[in-house]
Amino acid sequence: MPTDTPADRTDWRFYRILLWLLSPLVLLITLHQAVRRQGGWQYVRQRLGGYRPDDGPCATSLWIHCASVGEVRAIDALAESMLNDGHELLVTTSTPSGRDALLQWRSMQNTPEQISHAYLPLDYPSAVRRFLQRFQPENAWMMESEIWPNLYQAMAERGPITLINARLSQKTFARLTAEHPPAPAWFWRWLQRLYRQTCRYLTRVLAKNKEEAQRFVALGVPPERVQAAGNLKLTNYRALANDPNPMPCPYVLVASSHQDEEFQIAKRWLARQRPELLVIVPRHPQRRKSLKTQLGGLTHSLTLVSQHDPIRAETQVHLADTFGQLMPLYAHAQVVIMGGSFVPKGGHNLLEPASLGACLLTGPDMRDFEPETQALLEADGLQQCADYDALLDALCHLLETPQTRQAMGENAQAWLRQHHALIDDYRAWLLPLS
Repeated sequence: MPTDTPADRTDWRFYRILLWLLSPLVLLITLHQAVRRQGGWQYVRQRLGGYRPDDGPCATSLWIHCASVGEVRAIDALAESMLNDGHELLVTTSTPSGRDALLQWRSMQNTPEQISHAYLPLDYPSAVRRFLQRFQPENAWMMESEIWPNLYQAMAERGPITLINARLSQKTFARLTAEHPPAPAWFWRWLQRLYRQTCRYLTRVLAKNKEEAQRFVALGVPPERVQAAGNLKLTNYRALANDPNPMPCPYVLVASSHQDEEFQIAKRWLARQRPELLVIVPRHPQRRKSLKTQLGGLTHSLTLVSQHDPIRAETQVHLADTFGQLMPLYAHAQVVIMGGSFVPKGGHNLLEPASLGACLLTGPDMRDFEPETQALLEADGLQQCADYDALLDALCHLLETPQTRQAMGENAQAWLRQHHALIDDYRAWLLPLS
């Protein structure tokens, strides 16, 4: 356990006072999330540290925390290897959608009874204490960038904490290491100190790549505790050859799109008068009302999944505005356009469609997935477009050349398949701590 200096203790006291001052706002946000994301009372209760006897096992040797859907899917292969070894897992999430993804994955396992779920408590000392007393974890694996001061300090008294698939965005890193942080400077200097103090509780950091590893070392994690382990998301190669086609006709998929991307792509798509169906899966389905207005202004042949509209021969645009549809849509799309890359959002995960052999197109902004994007470009498994007009030119060309689409999908699959051995490396680093 690290030894706190008087200055450290002052920073921790300020953090806890700030949490309590924000309690009314935090409670309102939690209630709003429970309603908006359909988490129900269980979400509110467990986020506040209220756990009942039927909420899972009373003693857990291995606890894995995944913030939401992306992190849950990233641990699939690693968690499956743990189950095969006979381990029992407690997996926590911060969102109902993450819970749904976990339950869906659990239903496909041979031993689903070995996997329990709970919502991670908010970082209040009392809520954290109740969580740890209820589940008694001996070993914590925290996914990616989940760093919580009170949780880490309390868990470090019980067992090792490993940050797996660790990442720290360049923007956050710059703020946490800036000699002259942005205003208010006092706040960022305090946050810098608190972040460094929290990272001292980490037993090991398994970073996605060398750049991420170097950032954690620069934040004060001892170099001997940091390893550039590789991206766990690369291990989840899956084939859904038997998954039925969810669409009755050939289609192009726009996946995880953001505000304005749908409108700009649909407008140009309709102008080309292509025979294929355009299927749009927005990143935030709750935008369905505004999307219906926007897209309905472009075409009268618009259907919505949420309204149970049947797809007819004249349908031009189909809005898949509910959760849980992407994987089968990836598997059978003629071309997949990854959203969040034509607006300043940094893109989204390319690895799931790549694992299914999808022909991939993205926009210019893939900064959050730069290593994967560059590798897929070099493997001829991806095309990156400078703007919407370039996208439509590339899309129409690919639709007319099926052999190119097939080759791109096969190249992406082959590149991803070669990384499956990362699981053995992760196990070698993690299991000695268990």
